[in-house]
Amino acid sequence: MNNIILLSTMAFSAGICILLSPFMTKFVKKYDIVDYDSKLFIWAVYFIIIFAFSYYTVRIANQSPVYLTPLLLITVFFKILGPGAMARSINKSWKYPFAALSSIMAASSAYSLLEMNYSLSIYQNILMAVSSGYLFTKFYLILVLKAPKPEEYVILWFSGLLIGLSFVVLLPFLYPSFSLWYGISGVLGWCSGAYIILMRRSGKNPEN
Repeated sequence: MNNIILLSTMAFSAGICILLSPFMTKFVKKYDIVDYDSKLFIWAVYFIIIFAFSYYTVRIANQSPVYLTPLLLITVFFKILGPGAMARSINKSWKYPFAALSSIMAASSAYSLLEMNYSLSIYQNILMAVSSGYLFTKFYLILVLKAPKPEEYVILWFSGLLIGLSFVVLLPFLYPSFSLWYGISGVLGWCSGAYIILMRRSGKNPEN
């Protein structure tokens, strides 16, 4: 297993572990498990299962990339809508810097496409993972946790960041023929982020 797959597996495992940790904590409390050794054993089994699941998921995907098609479509969906979702809820004092960043990222991604260089740089992947992780967190809060605690929100966002980073980095590597669409979705996503902020500045509502 090369370094990219290994790092993606670790990021995916860590993201899943963090994502499910609040439920594990509730499970331990529900069954009144107070013995230290029992808690240690349960958490150890939990981490081993998650890592094994992540490892074999990535390994199967590496051997048969066709199984990645649903994840590819989901990741493209998050890449297109992620920056726009952040633009709608970002703090007012950060809106214009975010619009400038979105414009720079869109131009950089478009230039890479024109140069037929479909592999994004590290900073582009990280920034896209941040926006994708944010949107993932919003969806998870809507579907699973209706009224999260503040610390749960931070946990969810961090887990979404790790999961998003593993997908954004790993999938184009395993499925290079899809890199063009990855690049196009990135351009569309960053353009939407800048567009939403600029339209709000001009007094227009982009939702209409």
